[in-house]
Amino acid sequence: MTHTAIGYDSPADAMKAPRESIIYVAGLYEGTGVERPDFLAVIDVDPSSKTYSQITHRTEMPNVGDELHHCGWQICSSACHAENRERKHLVVPGLRSSRIHVIDVGTDPGAPKIVKVIEPEEVKTKTGLGRDDRDLSVIDMSRRHPSAEERACHGGSTGVKGALTRFPPRDQAS
Repeated sequence: MTHTAIGYDSPADAMKAPRESIIYVAGLYEGTGVERPDFLAVIDVDPSSKTYSQITHRTEMPNVGDELHHCGWQICSSACHAENRERKHLVVPGLRSSRIHVIDVGTDPGAPKIVKVIEPEEVKTKTGLGRDDRDLSVIDMSRRHPSAEERACHGGSTGVKGALTRFPPRDQAS
């Protein structure tokens, strides 16, 4: 099977792909009494590896209290026909903080690095909403569109409508 695009046409096609050897999982401290930043854990899922089922690396976020949520690739599977594009960045929003972290997992998949943090003030400016006035519905999903702009979906709540934020690309991290 030759596959040069992002994602797969169907779940059946994806099942034919090589098995993953590592996965990325959000590590949270919220509610534990530990005052440390959340982290992105790299976990070895290769059954033949000596470190199978262990965290092999932690990429610590720069701030305490983010509550990482709904991590996603910079370009999603719905762009499965976008040729010559790679999934090399994870977009990781903070449920409590409204920060959006962009993490490079392509350069060194086993030791990801944060390449950008979009602060809540920029999110508030882009949406016209803000957590401090209880108007900002938390970021539910964040992705980078094939155009390389980042998009964040803010889920609504009772009496508050949701929003879609678009952040034009500032660098070549697509």
